[in-house]
Amino acid sequence: MYSSKKDQSVLFPYAEESPKFLTKRIQRRTSLDNMLKSYRKSLKVISCWHSLETVLEYFEKGFEEITLVVGDSITDNYRTDLSGRIEICEQLYDYYKSGKLTIYVTSDKQIHSKFFLVENNTHILASNGSLNFTKNATKATHQVNYQWALEFEKGRNYDELNTLIGDYEWHKAMCRPFFGELDELISKNRDQDEKEVMEQWIVSHTISDEEEMTKLISDLNREILSGSLTPEQIPVIRINPSAGSKKIKKMEELLKPFEPTRVDDGLAINPKLYLDHRSISYPMMRVDMDTENVSIGMSSERKNLTVDSIPPKLLDKYLEHIERYILTAKRSKTRDVRVAMLSMYEALLCVLSAPFSTEYHKMNSRQVGGMQKRGPRILHLFGPSSNGKTHFFWFASKLLTGERIDSLAGEQISKKAVRGYLMFNSAFPMMYDDLPSNKWNKGGPMDPIIKNYWDTWWAIDYVFPQLILSSNDRCPPGPIKSRVKEIEFAMKFQDSPENKQHFWKLLTFENQIFKLFTSKYINKLKNPKLSYCEEELVIARECFKEMYQEAGRPLPDFFPVNALETYVDSGREMWYDLIKRDGKAILKRNGNALQIRFDKDMNSAEIGRHLKCLPNDMLHRRNGSLITIVMPEDFEEWYGPINKVDAVKKKVSGWFKRKKQP
Repeated sequence: MYSSKKDQSVLFPYAEESPKFLTKRIQRRTSLDNMLKSYRKSLKVISCWHSLETVLEYFEKGFEEITLVVGDSITDNYRTDLSGRIEICEQLYDYYKSGKLTIYVTSDKQIHSKFFLVENNTHILASNGSLNFTKNATKATHQVNYQWALEFEKGRNYDELNTLIGDYEWHKAMCRPFFGELDELISKNRDQDEKEVMEQWIVSHTISDEEEMTKLISDLNREILSGSLTPEQIPVIRINPSAGSKKIKKMEELLKPFEPTRVDDGLAINPKLYLDHRSISYPMMRVDMDTENVSIGMSSERKNLTVDSIPPKLLDKYLEHIERYILTAKRSKTRDVRVAMLSMYEALLCVLSAPFSTEYHKMNSRQVGGMQKRGPRILHLFGPSSNGKTHFFWFASKLLTGERIDSLAGEQISKKAVRGYLMFNSAFPMMYDDLPSNKWNKGGPMDPIIKNYWDTWWAIDYVFPQLILSSNDRCPPGPIKSRVKEIEFAMKFQDSPENKQHFWKLLTFENQIFKLFTSKYINKLKNPKLSYCEEELVIARECFKEMYQEAGRPLPDFFPVNALETYVDSGREMWYDLIKRDGKAILKRNGNALQIRFDKDMNSAEIGRHLKCLPNDMLHRRNGSLITIVMPEDFEEWYGPINKVDAVKKKVSGWFKRKKQP
């Protein structure tokens, strides 16, 4: 048997022969057995997932030693898997105590490698491929896999084998012993029956209470919103009876708005309260990709939000109603009414798409390749007070649900509050209105919330609602700005009886266009194109263009056919006003840099507001009222020529380019 701590050249003489190369298609239950049939001395496996029964099965097949490196980062699921099957745990632990079985579990990062080292008395086989050490994989039950291998003869020296053994040890070094904690518990409780200690160890897995509660509520959400329960059935969250009073109390506190009561196998809740969006000021919504249906709990009832079609005349009325709302921008004071209407329509597309954010993120990852860290950008509406943001949230929520939903108070946003709503696994967007400016400050909650929202907190197994925000100012430059889609509502509405009456008439109209939108959106998610990954609203735009066509209604000129950024850059407009209209800043070249000198009468806050308008990737340094742009060409590409000479050069260059074109 080889030594993992010694170079093979010390043990074996030099050999010029290359190892034997072979491949195996794992497509039948006997495929892997045939590959390993002559190797029974030892088996070393690196695999992301393992079946514990498979380990016992391979001992029964005659393997003398087995070492596993488990790559799943949530390795305590293996203890959960042993719950109620103490006899399997006893068998595994007996093999471990005898020195025949060793299991290592990853301490940090998930290990996706699949690697086997098997031995007999004369040879070592090193195999790599797609096979996980699970029952389905080894038996080819519902999948096929492919392995390639190198066979090495013992008694000879191979550089390749030394490298492979080193790679195996590298993987193992990232792990910790699986039974280490159980060993400690048994040694500390020698007066207690070993089986009892083992049972305690199994049930005391270290999956966080938050994660476990999220999983339990996810199952509850699926059960209630799928409509599988009869009216007489009481939904129950099933909790392991050995979970402990502390964990049960946490769950009771979370479910308090739904009047939980303890029953033999968990906590029963009041389904009418669960389906009442007013219970926690936040509706429970579910997107079911299998049945192609969206459902929501509203006013103690489960409502279906999907239809296959809407009659053209009725669809025309729904679209006309949306347009009448967008046209309210004409009642405001605004510099450019078309830009204001484009912005409102773009924001509405964002909200209507928000319930599909989880499924869009999955689709995007599959199309682009690998799990994308960045999720769909978080919508942030900003602008002065009385600009219609709050009324927009009312109108958008009415389109989504059929009822007006009050937004969550911006002053109450915190990391704890956001994580709390995430646990409910609702697809309904988490809309926080009117964030105070201090929420964006250094040390405030928005920086960690936005940076971690999709990048860290999102988990593929759970529903993740999109976050939607509004405030009076832009979000600060830096990492969070790249994760946010900002839309300016550059409007000022007069608080007049006429405006109020007009809006309330729009709000009371029953518009069910979202039901057709959900059907179209799900269909496109299930038949994806790479172009859908270009930006978050490509699918939404296609859905609306189809609905306009089906209604026989022309697209209005304020419908954003392309991303809003192609129509307007409100930040650039602010800089135009600053320099060209107000003359409050001077642009000047200084060697290879471009410098911007603000007037002395502009305070630090005013300068900061303008710096927020610069593109997030534009490198700049600030020294009081002097700003240095590191790459002048980036600024000119965004702003345009900074003087008449540059303007003439750009014009001439463009003329020559056009002349050269065939």
